[in-house]
Amino acid sequence: MSPFYNLALFYFIISFVLRIVLFFHPITQSSFSFFESIKIFTLGLVSDFFVFIIASVFLGLYLVFVSNVKYNKPWGYLILGGFIALFAYVASGKSILDEYGGALPGIVLIFIAIKTILFALLLFLPRHRDKIRFWL
Repeated sequence: MSPFYNLALFYFIISFVLRIVLFFHPITQSSFSFFESIKIFTLGLVSDFFVFIIASVFLGLYLVFVSNVKYNKPWGYLILGGFIALFAYVASGKSILDEYGGALPGIVLIFIAIKTILFALLLFLPRHRDKIRFWL
């Protein structure tokens, strides 16, 4: 089974149990009819589904960056291009980070520069990936 399926099952079970506990908690002052209860649980399930979809995007991105598959052509070049485009966007001075001011744009720019350089080294020097990762 995939990790997404296991996490989805776990998330839906936990949220359903939590919804039942909160629904029947003694502090709850409201009373609901049977159809209102079905509506609450159905809308909660739909909401949980979309929250899980959004959360699984981040898990998917994490899994992409863990494996060596990202260095295969053309994915490696596309990801490197994305890093370079992100670096150019932040360095342009018109990014959303500049609205916050202070040291934040500089910190993010340094972080993206380090990620871009290290990704490029791992992409263009496949024989030395183990050594580079050892020193990181």
